[in-house]
Amino acid sequence: MREKDHTFYWQGKGLDDTRVHGVGFAVKNKLLGMIEPDGNGSERLLSLRLQTSDGPVNLISVYAPTLYSTPEAKDEFYGNLESIISQILPQEHLLLLGDFNARVGADHVAWPVCLEHHGVGKINADCKP
Repeated sequence: MREKDHTFYWQGKGLDDTRVHGVGFAVKNKLLGMIEPDGNGSERLLSLRLQTSDGPVNLISVYAPTLYSTPEAKDEFYGNLESIISQILPQEHLLLLGDFNARVGADHVAWPVCLEHHGVGKINADCKP
C-alpha cells in the first residue's frame, strides 16, 4: 500500500480469515529504489533487502509463535527463519526486527540469563538456569 510519504509492505492472513498476527515494514518512498522485497513472506516472517552504499542490508520482520503455540508451530517458524537467514551471504548485513515473544516467567532473580524485569507467568520448558 502506497501513501504520500511511505509505502507499506505487509504480510498476514486474508480479509476473510481471523487476523491474529502479521508483520510488515513502512518504507519512505524516497528509498523505494533501494528495496528488493521478498515475495515469500508469511504472517510471521517478512524480509526486505536494501541496496545501500555499504552493501546489501537484509531486514527480517518477525512475529514468533507465543508460549501457547504448539511445538510444531514453533518448529515450523524457526525452520522458516533459519531458511531465510541461510540464504543471506556472510558479507551482507542482517537486522532481525520484531517480537520473539521471550516471556518465560516472572522470577528474574532465579533466571537472570533468560529473563529481564518484564516477564510474567510460569517458566517455559526451554529455559534452564
